[in-house]
Amino acid sequence: MGYRDKNGIVGKYRGHDVYVVSYGDLEPEWKYDKDTIYAVRTDAKHQNLELVLEGKFIGEMTDGGNVTLFDGSRNYRWPQDKKPFVAPQQKEVPELDLSASALNVEFGYGAYSKVVDDFFKGLDKLWDEIDASLSV
Repeated sequence: MGYRDKNGIVGKYRGHDVYVVSYGDLEPEWKYDKDTIYAVRTDAKHQNLELVLEGKFIGEMTDGGNVTLFDGSRNYRWPQDKKPFVAPQQKEVPELDLSASALNVEFGYGAYSKVVDDFFKGLDKLWDEIDASLSV
């Protein structure tokens, strides 16, 4: 049985305890632990354990225990804090009086269509001028 199948402290590496844990079981406060290297088991496709120290991704460890440290370290993608689900509260929606916003078309649409009506009057005048110039 390899390290990937274990849980908890499995030994020491360079003076730090090595603690094997699943990614989903990481605790937020472990991000600041200076004494423990967390060997994080991710998905089944990734066979190596990810080594994390003080919230930094520092290397990988094989199932057999071979360690590869990276030259530089980068922040580890820590799981998001799990927030409890809070159902949205139902609010009463007041009814709106839409009569004030409706168009008053009692006397037709003339007040609202003046720009369009003026355009077509100008277009009629243009067609009359074109017809007159063709007749000559």
